[in-house]
Amino acid sequence: MRFYLFFVAFIFAFNISAQPIFNGKVVDAETKEPLAFVNIVYGKHQGVTSNIDGIFSFPVTSDSINVKISFIGYKQYLLTVNRSDTKHFKIIYLHPQPFQLNSVTILPGKNPAERIINQVIKNRKVLDPEQHLKSFAYKSYNKMYFTAKTRHNKSLAKDSIPIALDSTLYTNLPDSSQIKKNDTAATNKMERFLQKRHFLMMETISQRYYKAPQNDFEKIIASKVSGFTMPTFVILATQLQSFSFYKTQLNLLDKHYLSPISKNSPKNYLFVLKDTIFTESDTVYIIAFRPHKGKNFNGLKGLLYIKTPDYAIQNVIAQPMEQGDFFIKIQQQYNKIDDLQWMPTQLNADLVFNNMLLTDNSKDNTTALVGINKTYLYDIFLNPNLDTVTFSSTSFKVEKKAFKQPDSFWQKNRIIPLTKKEQETYYFIDSIGIAEDFDRKFRILKLLTTGKIPLYFVNINILKFFKFNEYEGLRPQLDLESNEKISKWFTLNGYLAYGSKDKNWKYGGGLSFEFSKIHNLKLQMNYRNDVSETGGLLF
Repeated sequence: MRFYLFFVAFIFAFNISAQPIFNGKVVDAETKEPLAFVNIVYGKHQGVTSNIDGIFSFPVTSDSINVKISFIGYKQYLLTVNRSDTKHFKIIYLHPQPFQLNSVTILPGKNPAERIINQVIKNRKVLDPEQHLKSFAYKSYNKMYFTAKTRHNKSLAKDSIPIALDSTLYTNLPDSSQIKKNDTAATNKMERFLQKRHFLMMETISQRYYKAPQNDFEKIIASKVSGFTMPTFVILATQLQSFSFYKTQLNLLDKHYLSPISKNSPKNYLFVLKDTIFTESDTVYIIAFRPHKGKNFNGLKGLLYIKTPDYAIQNVIAQPMEQGDFFIKIQQQYNKIDDLQWMPTQLNADLVFNNMLLTDNSKDNTTALVGINKTYLYDIFLNPNLDTVTFSSTSFKVEKKAFKQPDSFWQKNRIIPLTKKEQETYYFIDSIGIAEDFDRKFRILKLLTTGKIPLYFVNINILKFFKFNEYEGLRPQLDLESNEKISKWFTLNGYLAYGSKDKNWKYGGGLSFEFSKIHNLKLQMNYRNDVSETGGLLF
């Protein structure tokens, strides 16, 4: 009898493990870009959401099941999945559509969305890894590319959260002024270029260490920018958004926003329960949020996906309520690591630079620059033993060999392989970079922003060419310093000046040795034969 029960249990377990799985990906039908956090409802009200790359999967428990796929701003997609369909990976194309959402009326009584949000706020310190853990470490792979909005990718980096949470009726219509009526007209030069490649591609691999309460250190292991071989824009992609959505103040680009899950946030934000997805073991609540009318603070609008029983953020889509010269939308995805701690595993950001317009001199063909950023966190370790020596006075470091990593390193460490379009971007832009010497031009531009002009092995300080004061009168000055062509670890500088009123020559010089860039450790020696203002300070 015991053997029979064991045999039945074994067969039952085998059948469960052998259940066929349907795998697919949801993409925008126009741009072919993946759509994150799309609702996929199957069977008897069971559901999943696509991940940040649009990937999803679910078990097929019968010969055929009906599936409904829906997402704000897109036409609903219906299909029937058979067991035989599980043998193939399916791409599902959702078509954007103009839409409107009726106003939401909040009836007297307790708002169910607020009850859920208050539970998230209550658990916030436990859910925030920087507050709950003693330490953690992870690697991250970051990929960012720049392109432009054209009539063939008009839904790229768009405002996809026009949520009607009040009496105002929101609509989301294509900007007809930017789209030609005759779509069969010849494709312009810019569109032909962008159909094959992006304007710029960059990749970064970094390692981050964190030890409570304030020890934080990130080093760039590898970095690659199309057209350049020197350190360029390396910090840009890593500083677009806050690491965790649980912070009271969230950072997007260079601006701070009040988090919708900060303390007492229901007083500042309106929350509406939009949908509920049930699974066998838990529930995911989809909650829309935006600031209350009349509130004077930098607020966000978006969607929160809250998963029980921890009431933790599983997914979030957010963007500033008011956009200026920069449009930015972020997406974050969280997973529970080692069944102990919820951690962000992917951070995305879409940017539109409305003040940076591009044109190819075609008639009515001016458009905005667009940036798409994707960051994947992996090799996540919770509470590792981190020595204080691991940290230094600086929180960010670029390793010397970061820009010289071979292709074999990148192929091994890329989380997702490059697409043909991304490969073509590197090939095409790199060839232009070599021909036009982008590195040299960027180095000159960088020096000019500090007021210095490179001339062979010295830099000329143009900010000190001419000065004027009552004692010296007009003071012309030649100020020179050695650059990296002579040495990267020491700098020799000197100047010569003359006062037209006091008829005296002034001069000085110095020598500095840099022992450690990480600890900002230098030995500096200076000599001056000069005049200074009475009571003045010289640092």
